[in-house]
Amino acid sequence: MLEQHNITSTDKISLVKRKAWHGLGDVIEEGESIRDVAERTLDWEVYRRPLQYTTNVGIAVSCPGFALVRGGRNPSDDTVLATVSDNYVECKNSTLITLAERFEEQSQGRVKLETVGSIRGGKQVWILAKVGDGYSPIEGDENHTYLGLFNGHDGKHGLRVIGTGVRVVCNNTIRMALGSNKGGITIRHDSGLPQAVMGLLDSLDEFGKVQADHIEEDRALVRREVSKEKAGDLVANYVLRAYPNLVPTDRDKAFQLVDRIGDAHASEPLGEGTLWGVYNAMTFVEDHNLNGKLSSAASRIAGAKSSRKSIARELVLGAL
Repeated sequence: MLEQHNITSTDKISLVKRKAWHGLGDVIEEGESIRDVAERTLDWEVYRRPLQYTTNVGIAVSCPGFALVRGGRNPSDDTVLATVSDNYVECKNSTLITLAERFEEQSQGRVKLETVGSIRGGKQVWILAKVGDGYSPIEGDENHTYLGLFNGHDGKHGLRVIGTGVRVVCNNTIRMALGSNKGGITIRHDSGLPQAVMGLLDSLDEFGKVQADHIEEDRALVRREVSKEKAGDLVANYVLRAYPNLVPTDRDKAFQLVDRIGDAHASEPLGEGTLWGVYNAMTFVEDHNLNGKLSSAASRIAGAKSSRKSIARELVLGAL
C-alpha cells in the first residue's frame, strides 16, 4: 500500500483528528501549532551540494549544477533527491513552515492545521490548513475550505499555494487538489523565489477574505429558489459554454448530460429547487458522470475541469 500512494519508509504524515482513507499516517489531536507539528513531521531539510566526478586517475572534477540533498540529523542518512541547474534556488521546508505559520497567526484563530507530510521520499511536501470550521449550506452537505502549500524537491515542481476543498493525505489527493485548481500562486525555484515568497505573505491575507466572500455566495445560492424551466435554461447554457468546440457526435453526448444534471438537481441532498442545487448538479455530473463520455481529442479541446466548474459558478451567481 505504501508504494501505491508514493509514501516511502522515509516519509511521514500527520493528520489532525481524522485518519486518512488509506489508514496511513499519525493521527494527532487538535491544539498544536502548525510549526510544532510540521517541524516534527518534516524533520529534515534540503541543501544544494556541488556535483563532481572522479577520473580514472583519481582526480576530482567539478560538474555544472548541484545535487539537491535531503539532510537529517544524521549526515549518513543524506539522500540525493534531484540534480538541478546552477540557477536553481531551493525552497526549504522551514520556509514552507514559516508561510503556514504566518497565515495561522494572522487568522485570529480561524486557521488550523489539517495535514502535513511528504511523499516520494521527500521529493514533494505539503502543509494543509483548514480555514474556519467548515459550513453546511444545506443540511448534510458539509463543506471545508483549505489552504494548501505544496513544494517540490524533485527539480521539477515549484512552490504552489492554492485554495482547495480536498483533504490532502497522499499522492492521489495531491493530484486532485492541484488538478481542481489551476489558479492559485506558483513560484519557481529561481533567483526570484525569495522576493516572491515575501510577496506571498500579503496574498495569504487576501485569501482569507476571498474565502469568507465565497461562503456568503454559497449561502445566497441556497436561499434563491429557481423554477425547473430556469434551471433547464442554466444547464443548457452551461453545456454550450463549457463545450463550445466539440464535434457534433461529442456535442450530442454532452447534451445527453443535460438530463443527468436535471436528475441530479432533483436530488434533495444537493439542494433541490435552488440555485445551489443547480450548481451542485453541474459539478456533481462533471466529477462523476463525464469521464469516458467524450473522445480523448474532445476532452483536450474542452479544457480543464476546473475551468468548466468556473463557468458553472459564474452562471448561477449571475442568476442571483
